[in-house]
Amino acid sequence: MREVAEKAGVKVSKIFQINESKYSKHTNAFFTGFGPEKSIYIFDTLIKTNTPEQVASVVAHEIGHWKNNHVLKNILLSFAGSVLMTWIVYFTYSACGYAPGYPHFSFFDGTALTISDIASLPLISAILTVFSFWLSPIENFVSRKFEVTADTYEIGMGGHPEIYIQSMVQLAKDNRSFLFPHPLVTFWYASHPPILERVKLGENFNKEKK
Repeated sequence: MREVAEKAGVKVSKIFQINESKYSKHTNAFFTGFGPEKSIYIFDTLIKTNTPEQVASVVAHEIGHWKNNHVLKNILLSFAGSVLMTWIVYFTYSACGYAPGYPHFSFFDGTALTISDIASLPLISAILTVFSFWLSPIENFVSRKFEVTADTYEIGMGGHPEIYIQSMVQLAKDNRSFLFPHPLVTFWYASHPPILERVKLGENFNKEKK
């Protein structure tokens, strides 16, 4: 794994194995850290069901997220989302009535809740839930784009699309991925592209290589 990181120009201080097999058969790996202290975490289930080359391919995918600054971009997007949701709550209260100094939500019986009232928490939670549902396709669209970028980096760095394809097939088996999700489900809920789209990406690279 260190060889993969070194090839990518990333210094890794430690490599950890997570004993996921005690809890499930889910396979995964991730890359984390700031500055010189970067670490790789690998599920033992991934090591047991994949070849060393496939594990290295998965690690390359995670390094691809790092090299493309996806962590920083996600932090910035989350901050922007938080600001947007705060504005939505304020706008909803303001649109339903305004008391001096504080927006308030007016009900049909004439009662009103100010935004600073502790009793507003359930209402604020409801507003956030509704708008989060409608904004989730945007968040998931960005996430899928990040995954494609990381997949492309993974294939390009390894230079072996067939190993990438094998790792995708094995991940689908281990994680019991649904192969034919409805396009609307993918659009609204999926943070990763469907597994068959990811396999097709590898096949396209393979054709170009040949």
